[in-house]
Amino acid sequence: LGDTLNVTGSTVLADTLTVTGNVTGSSGLKALADGLSFPLKTVTSTTYNVLLLDYTILADTTSNNVTVTLPSAPNAIRKIYNIKKINSSNTLNIGTTGAATIDGDASKSITTLYESLTLQCDGTNWHII
Repeated sequence: LGDTLNVTGSTVLADTLTVTGNVTGSSGLKALADGLSFPLKTVTSTTYNVLLLDYTILADTTSNNVTVTLPSAPNAIRKIYNIKKINSSNTLNIGTTGAATIDGDASKSITTLYESLTLQCDGTNWHII
């Protein structure tokens, strides 16, 4: 192959695919020669709408409460997000859109320094895993 391999849709590769550089997918996941790399974002604003490309979100609540809103569940099926509070001040609120819930609740609040939630979507609701 040349310098670039573009794949659209689903492709099944038989046997082995060897990568000797960086591979970036539209999901934001990077496969590196020495392992995987996931997107990391620090949020300081009062509200943040999670993007489908996000993976780990660090909420810096130094100056204010931070509300992180998860994407619409039907658009985020099988997505996993790690959301963590990285300052002892204020509160981190995690909310949903539409009728989706987080383990049965419309939202979750984190008040403890370094507490985190890992959430996965089933296409209808979010689950703490």
